[in-house]
Amino acid sequence: MARSAGFRRAVPGIAVAVLSLALLACGGGSTASGPAAPSASNAIRLSLHAESLKDSTVRVLIQANDAAELYQLSCRLIYDPVAVRALAATPGSLVDQRAVFFTSDWPDGYVPVAFTYHPGETIPAASGTIATCEFELLGSSEQPAFDLLRDPEYLLAADARGAALPVSVEAAQ
Repeated sequence: MARSAGFRRAVPGIAVAVLSLALLACGGGSTASGPAAPSASNAIRLSLHAESLKDSTVRVLIQANDAAELYQLSCRLIYDPVAVRALAATPGSLVDQRAVFFTSDWPDGYVPVAFTYHPGETIPAASGTIATCEFELLGSSEQPAFDLLRDPEYLLAADARGAALPVSVEAAQ
């Protein structure tokens, strides 16, 4: 079956977008826009909410508030690999079907999460869930210690113009 010319032209663009997100999520490629501010009155506020499930798993929600201008985000959810093992990462309500959501293979100790919207699209709400990550409890006496890596090289947020947005991370719950 022959593919349409439009499809053949779209594939390279999609591949470039996915690879760019992969590079950002995995820590490669720095931006000239500078680091995310640790705290600002107009900062996007990220937080984690962990809940234990009855089948020896833990669900961790990466949530955002004051995120109406958020267009792209790249972050790393860190944890203690002695206490838990990453199982899955899925987009939340703020990353709807229009966005490109990315998470790569999970090295021990962190889950990279990134998303971007396409030109002309906006995030569906100012507050909500960015991603849901599930972990298996390993029976260790250690606490998983979930958090977001706050290093500005790995915590990147941008608006639709590509300008860096300040990000603050609240203590994990």
